[in-house]
Amino acid sequence: MNFSQISGNQPGSNIPEKDIMTDVLASQKFLTETYNSAANECADANVRDSFLAIMGEEHQIQAEVFGLMKQHGW
Repeated sequence: MNFSQISGNQPGSNIPEKDIMTDVLASQKFLTETYNSAANECADANVRDSFLAIMGEEHQIQAEVFGLMKQHGW
């Protein structure tokens, strides 16, 4: 994953990259919490397994975003 894919940073953008990345990280945290709740409350094992798989993917994205922010000293 590269920074420009996440930030959608365009020339002339008025939003600082740090703010964009902070929002992306907060969104990823929200997604993982939501998938966790859905998996916990799911009665069907197949659907629960799907939620858990998606949650794992979202955790990976969250870790990548955090790593990019750390590289920038944010």
